[in-house]
Amino acid sequence: MMLSIEGLCVSYGRLRVLTEVTLHVSQGEIVALIGANGAGKSTLLNAISGFLRPESGRILFKGTELSGLSPYEIVELGIAHVPEGRRVFPELTVMDNLLLGAYTKRARKRLKENLDFVFGLFPRLAERRFQIAKTLSGGEQQMLAIGRGLMSDPQVLLLDEVSLGLAPVVVNAIYLALKRIRERGIAVLFVEQSVKKSLEEADRAYLLEAGKVVLSGSCEELKAYPAIKEAYFGVCET
Repeated sequence: MMLSIEGLCVSYGRLRVLTEVTLHVSQGEIVALIGANGAGKSTLLNAISGFLRPESGRILFKGTELSGLSPYEIVELGIAHVPEGRRVFPELTVMDNLLLGAYTKRARKRLKENLDFVFGLFPRLAERRFQIAKTLSGGEQQMLAIGRGLMSDPQVLLLDEVSLGLAPVVVNAIYLALKRIRERGIAVLFVEQSVKKSLEEADRAYLLEAGKVVLSGSCEELKAYPAIKEAYFGVCET
């Protein structure tokens, strides 16, 4: 098990956002976090990557407790977070953005290997390596954000709203890339606005409601669950 979360509670001030969340992600597995806006999905990713401090519970990466570590230390251990909104460095080139992703000691050792992998994964980035990031299309910027995350040489990749605002053809290309990332042994935990797409592309999924895990299992199991079918697919069983 690469990533294990046990009884995690997170609050913003007096507002409890996550309550007793427990989940796990294994090596080479693609796991989706699904649920309505405000369910706590992004908060969970931010807690894993060290941007939020849990009130209680445990976050374990390969048996190492992450709570209390800085985001930098968590990246050095092998967890990369691609946040919602891409957040590339707009005035820098594609290449400079990617090289900034390889700033840790761990990543510098495999810089060329990871750069070749990213360019193989997203040939458009190789073609535009000297182009300023803000001039890229939305889809290309998302590829760049994922590529920058991969440059840190992660074992777990956290992706927040990976397809938000992108054309379907670009979304399909990104999900094909996720399968190649998995083949490299990298585990992926992602938040996706489209529940239908999540359950098509992931191995397993967790449904969050009001900060709690209310359902989990294989995607086939969740697609067959009546509450999922009614809430997200508009199928009402009688």
